[in-house]
Amino acid sequence: MADVDKCVRECEAALCDGVELHAKNIFQLPAAQKVRLLRDKTEQQIITILKNCKQAIQIQIATEFYSNKIAFGDVKLEKSSNDNRDGADVFHKLPNGKIIDVEVKFGAETNKAIGMAQFTQIFGSNIFTEALNPSQRREWIELYKQNPDSEAQLKRLADVLNVAIDKFNDLNFHKNYTLTSDEQLAMERVIINNSGDNRRQSDHYLKFIVEGTSFRDLKKLPTGLGTWTILKVKKLDATTKRLNVFVINQTTSLQIKYTLNWKNNYQIPGRGKVSAKLGLGAPSWNVWVDAELAEPA
Repeated sequence: MADVDKCVRECEAALCDGVELHAKNIFQLPAAQKVRLLRDKTEQQIITILKNCKQAIQIQIATEFYSNKIAFGDVKLEKSSNDNRDGADVFHKLPNGKIIDVEVKFGAETNKAIGMAQFTQIFGSNIFTEALNPSQRREWIELYKQNPDSEAQLKRLADVLNVAIDKFNDLNFHKNYTLTSDEQLAMERVIINNSGDNRRQSDHYLKFIVEGTSFRDLKKLPTGLGTWTILKVKKLDATTKRLNVFVINQTTSLQIKYTLNWKNNYQIPGRGKVSAKLGLGAPSWNVWVDAELAEPA
């Protein structure tokens, strides 16, 4: 994956001071070092995106925290001193001294990856962790060494996951397919409002996703509202190749997708590397947050 850190830093700086200078710096970066949203844009289009982004954040703060009693242009955004790449990007200091941390994601790419323990905390179940426990994976590795047949291993993996999916769906049926209040709090803290720094306690926290050039494309991701429904998980078959877990919130029109994933190819001594999708390595979850409800794929 290309290092887009410089581009993101320029975007964040643009929210705090002169948009034109930072847009020029971004435009001059090699395409591979730009966030996907800005790769095919002209310098003027980058200026427009950044100006709309800054303005939308200022309007949100002026409306929500000042009841529109100040002009949105008077809302000063400052660069966060937190160098953690997943941290809040900019902040605004209110007259009472309280801080509004603002996180901005440029483009709707993978929101983050989480470990199995975090997934267990969110859904109140370690069913998938147990299904893919180290002992089970060691057994698969030995079988693969004896017969390096990828299709056979994919079938073993699917069979085990389908049993786990049945258990997971049954568990959710008995909790009315709804996250408990504690699970909702855990999920929103980890997935939506996680700054990457558990020590930081925000007075207020806003998060936005920028997906286009217009004001309408910048969305606030609200938390603490409504309830989250867990959709029934589809079993793996000829048409469903990935294990996806969807949760939706009708009140806030948010949808979160969790996809079981193996990040790296697995190295078997004497056999070399085997594809990550065979499930021989340590699993995790890729997570996407969408600000619009859609029919799960």
